[in-house]
Amino acid sequence: MATAEKQTQKTAGGSADLRVVPIAAVSLREGFNPRTTRDNEAFARTAWSVRETGVLQPVLVTPAAGDGNAFEVVAGEGRYLAALKAGLEELPVIVRDVDERTGGLELALAENLAREELDPVAIAGGFARLKAAGWSKRQIAEELSVTQKLVTERLLILNIPEQLRPKIASGEIPLSAVRALARVGEIHEDLPAVLDARVSDGRPSNGWAEPLDWTDVVEDPIAALTATYTGEGTALPAEVYDAGEAYPVPDLPLTDDTMVQAREIADLQGIDLGGAKMRFAREALEQALSLKAAFPDERNYSHLIVGDDVAAQILGDQITAQLTQARKAAKDNPTPSTGNTGASSAEANGATPTDGTGTPSGARQDDEVSVVEVAEEKRRARAERQELQRAARAFNEDLGAAVLRSLVRLKIDERVLRVLIATDPLGDLGGLAMRGARYGLPGWTTEETTATGKTKVVFPTRRGCAEKAREFLQGASSVGEITGRVFALIVMARYADERAVADSNGAGYELREPTDRPWDDAL
Repeated sequence: MATAEKQTQKTAGGSADLRVVPIAAVSLREGFNPRTTRDNEAFARTAWSVRETGVLQPVLVTPAAGDGNAFEVVAGEGRYLAALKAGLEELPVIVRDVDERTGGLELALAENLAREELDPVAIAGGFARLKAAGWSKRQIAEELSVTQKLVTERLLILNIPEQLRPKIASGEIPLSAVRALARVGEIHEDLPAVLDARVSDGRPSNGWAEPLDWTDVVEDPIAALTATYTGEGTALPAEVYDAGEAYPVPDLPLTDDTMVQAREIADLQGIDLGGAKMRFAREALEQALSLKAAFPDERNYSHLIVGDDVAAQILGDQITAQLTQARKAAKDNPTPSTGNTGASSAEANGATPTDGTGTPSGARQDDEVSVVEVAEEKRRARAERQELQRAARAFNEDLGAAVLRSLVRLKIDERVLRVLIATDPLGDLGGLAMRGARYGLPGWTTEETTATGKTKVVFPTRRGCAEKAREFLQGASSVGEITGRVFALIVMARYADERAVADSNGAGYELREPTDRPWDDAL
């Protein structure tokens, strides 16, 4: 085919010249090709075909700047490189002028999209370059004959951390997960990598749940992040907190003033601050939400709180409020000293102190009872009950958060089956929920302010528990989730601490295991 041969033809983008030119007159533009990788096996097949039959489809080129006899490849780099490898001296080309802003990038993308030769990441990079050249998403879609939705979805890939993009290009991370990863990436740049590590880990977060997969991430990325994982790389970043998790106080980003208050609380309550843990109270979570620093999952069961500055602020307010309560409790219910501090010299020397009448001060006549001592004993008993209730409520809240994170989707195995067939959870749904779920599942309790200005925790009645339990079960969307929610109600009824309420407000429900266990022979 002679080099002088020339033909003018119409193309989709306008007129162009079909020619045969010396291959030495054609060159590549560094960094222009939207494709960033090449399939070596596919290229070897192309090179063999070119060596046997020549280049059957012309390469799209544009005149090089300042030289009418030199050309730069716009589309068809693989065919050009195959021709070089085959030792061809001439190359069939289509010569056309291109948009100065893009250098013809839209033409290269159009050809690769038609041949399905670009991976999603490469397409995203090409779209981004067109946008940088001033093209709108609509222009890109119209020029390349794709939907505007596709342009938006591919551009979203560039919001994913760069280290994860090869997995998107290979399909290891499905395109359906891109939006979820981009969403958590806006919350914190390291969260997409955490989700990838959890899915890649392939282990369940605990003995009952199934391993996390990309379907779970797509459905609820925040819930996937608030589940408990212990594998390498699966922990939340340093500045991200699970609002339902209890954290060691020394590990929290507390200010010096707040730590002084925390130490005073520990002293007043007689606990070791070094081993103490703290969780975000409901008021702290509401404060974080108002600051737009808390991010809920789809069911509003769990939340991420982001930022050490936010955590320091809301935990500081929480500790200040707790210190006020602790001081008041210490004032209302003083604990008698057990040491010699403040003792008289007679006590210090081993003598028996008296009340000034010759009667030992610690003695009590059989026929009389000190009114002061009785009142003090009542105050002590009331303080102990209040502390037991406080501890029970904290335990139940932690239990409820853990149950929702870990048990609402279950893999049906022998352990789960043994529990489910041992109970009749729907026989008395109100009683079952009243015995456990109402104590710990988020949103089941309310708070009221009494006439004296105190805050009172209100638990739902049996009827209210039955209604909430039905809503809870109806919120399931799969067989595994239905099973998981029933199981969650049973676990709460088994392990919740009923000391969170007065005996008169107890459920009066007992979760019993049958003596004639049907699985003994069946399993």
